[in-house]
Amino acid sequence: LLLAPLRIAGIRVVARVAGFPISRGRHGTGADIRRLIARVIERVSLRSVSVVHAIGHSVASELVARGVSRRRIVVVPQGCDTTRIALGPLRELPHIVGFVGRLSPRKGCRLLPDSFGHLFERVPDARALIVGDGPEAEWLTERCRALGILDRVTMVGHAEHKKTLAMMASLGALVLPSETEGTPNVVLEAMAIGVPVVATPVGELPMLLGEGRGLLVRPDSHAIARALSDLWSRSGGCGQMRAAARSFVEREHSFEVVGGQYRSRIMGSARGEPSREVD
Repeated sequence: LLLAPLRIAGIRVVARVAGFPISRGRHGTGADIRRLIARVIERVSLRSVSVVHAIGHSVASELVARGVSRRRIVVVPQGCDTTRIALGPLRELPHIVGFVGRLSPRKGCRLLPDSFGHLFERVPDARALIVGDGPEAEWLTERCRALGILDRVTMVGHAEHKKTLAMMASLGALVLPSETEGTPNVVLEAMAIGVPVVATPVGELPMLLGEGRGLLVRPDSHAIARALSDLWSRSGGCGQMRAAARSFVEREHSFEVVGGQYRSRIMGSARGEPSREVD
């Protein structure tokens, strides 16, 4: 409703869509009503804009499935500040696995404690770091305590961005067992730093981590632990993976590259110029 006067006045409006919450989850009258209201607001909003900016092809496909015309969708990827985030030195990977993000169900957080427990059995000197806050924080702490691994898991809580990047640079691997994703910033930053990423194949993650740039794994605690231990058993500090990941982020997701695409695709579409359809 707030956008209607702009459309009437002939002003073209751009909406940016980074991803969608998963449809499954808690049920019950309250949750179902909130989900219904959110979908109605989403549908009305998307119908009221001239151009919909999707940050990846998985998001674009979901938009099409939700009734948005292909001609109104423009895909421009998420950007990463590769000029300020330097590639770390090549080294043997430390046996420290980290999770960085909001501690919420959609991030697959409940897989973390058991994954860490299985990993510690495989790699006796391994440790884990959890950076972030959210509704699953207390459950994670209690589950780690129940498994007897709380002394090997450091719960940092929320941290400002500069400190988070420094902690990420100290990791031997980043794990992201999400149930749903768009293009997670934390993965782009880890790739830019040179930290190997182990993640579930959702959203844009298969595209980001494909062709040897990372490891994709099913959402299973044993599979995650096995992928991490196998990663650390490689000689040479995963040099090829690190180089491929950094090169990909510079080529496809640097601010310079993304800024150019935004100016040509998004602003061009906002001015009414023809845009390329989503495949």
